[in-house]
Amino acid sequence: MSNNIDPIDQAFRNIMEKIYWIEDIDEAEKELVKWLNKMDEDLKNLLLERRKKYCGNPMSIMEVIGLQNYLDQNEENRKDVEYRIAMAKELIDMGLLLQCLQVWNDMEPKVKAKVLAPLYKASYAYELALKNGLNEIDETHLNKSIEMAEQALEKADDLGLLSELRSYLESSLGRFVSSTFN
Repeated sequence: MSNNIDPIDQAFRNIMEKIYWIEDIDEAEKELVKWLNKMDEDLKNLLLERRKKYCGNPMSIMEVIGLQNYLDQNEENRKDVEYRIAMAKELIDMGLLLQCLQVWNDMEPKVKAKVLAPLYKASYAYELALKNGLNEIDETHLNKSIEMAEQALEKADDLGLLSELRSYLESSLGRFVSSTFN
């Protein structure tokens, strides 16, 4: 094992893997809440710093918009693996952008876990689906990734976060466009 392992990446990888293999989503949420509550201050600060960088990067938003455009233009190919890979990626990225919302910062770990548990399951399933490269996609994990990402976004919608996210994307895109022309 290399000494150059990013502690944030390793922490996320560990919790995503653990969450993924917990079959019952309620149990997965409880495990995630425990992890969020016992996270040390250094890791919290590193996570906040990384989130700030991610949320401040216009490419995070542009990637989601690009994926949405691809999906809209290729809807007749919904059953194709390439389409489903893009769909899983877009849904996961949308879920990650939820953490850029101001209202997200005010939410309790228990509420965040309702969205994050299926999102982490989706992310890990996506990773497993692509583990052997694009020529050997594991479709079972790809389907699981899409299913879990959709579940995460449904829970986010139940919390009113998707309308907040739409506003965030529109205002961020507007700022990005105006800054490129100034």
